Amino acid sequence: MRQATRERINREISDWCHDGLIDAATAERLGARYAAGATMGQVLLRWLGFFALFWLGSSLLGLLGLALGEAAAWAAPVVVGAFAVALWRYGIDLATAVENRYPITGAVLVTASFFAGFASLALLYGMAGGADWGDVILWLLALVAGGAIATAYSHGLRWPLAFGILAGFHAIGNAHGYAGRGAYVLALGDLPLTALLGTAVALLGHLHERREIGRWAGFGTLYLIFGLLYLNLALWVGSIRAGGVGWLVLFTLAGVAQLALGAVYRDGRLVGFGIVFLAIDIYTRFYEHFWNTLSKGSFFLLAGVAALVVGAILERQHRGDRS
Repeated sequence: MRQATRERINREISDWCHDGLIDAATAERLGARYAAGATMGQVLLRWLGFFALFWLGSSLLGLLGLALGEAAAWAAPVVVGAFAVALWRYGIDLATAVENRYPITGAVLVTASFFAGFASLALLYGMAGGADWGDVILWLLALVAGGAIATAYSHGLRWPLAFGILAGFHAIGNAHGYAGRGAYVLALGDLPLTALLGTAVALLGHLHERREIGRWAGFGTLYLIFGLLYLNLALWVGSIRAGGVGWLVLFTLAGVAQLALGAVYRDGRLVGFGIVFLAIDIYTRFYEHFWNTLSKGSFFLLAGVAALVVGAILERQHRGDRS
């Protein structure tokens, strides 16, 4: 929350107390929640404390696992599960406290609890002798995603919602990761399903924003961003595969549609996604067909001039609408 907003709320609280609308105890309680924001040093100390707690807990769990050994192998998933529950409870207490002193730390701890919960379920399956990891991992991700989204709605926390949406997209067979040396890996298991789910999630975000109230404010933005991201990624990956002409048409039309809708509704998120993925589309086509035959400098010069022209037209139109 911005400092100016905090100051305005505190002035209102003082006026309410002075006019007798609330008693002194209520004013003190509200004032504690909307007190002046933390300084940069205090924020840094909070994050350092969180990471210290996280790594200390991880090291203790590792030492405990080594101490248990093979004789008590079944205790490992139980200990990790108990750690996940403790993280969840403590994180909820911090994130939902009336004083609102540690909302970020609490939300991070709650989100970390779902990582630990997933690890506990995976360990339990492994200890039971399970071997079909491919399908089971996806079901476990779906289960954890449902728990994260339920927690987000029941307590008004955006971090668990972001994790839940991301885990939900991974639960249908998608994956991403860092491969080292500046390389990243992106694997989309089912392109049509990912594209459809991305479209549905983006539409849900649009509808969500029209009815957002109270502690659910901001949820629609997360749905919209993740939905558009996976929709565009699925269309892009489909367009670069062999025989992906249909995907190429859909990818180009989707980029133009996002740019147009963003201009109509004055939504910078739609405009941003449209511009970025249309640029990726153009560059991909250039790399596929003209990389070895057309001068790179000429191509990028023409692309830059075209971008300037389009930007000037849009800016002129925007000024005309404002006048």
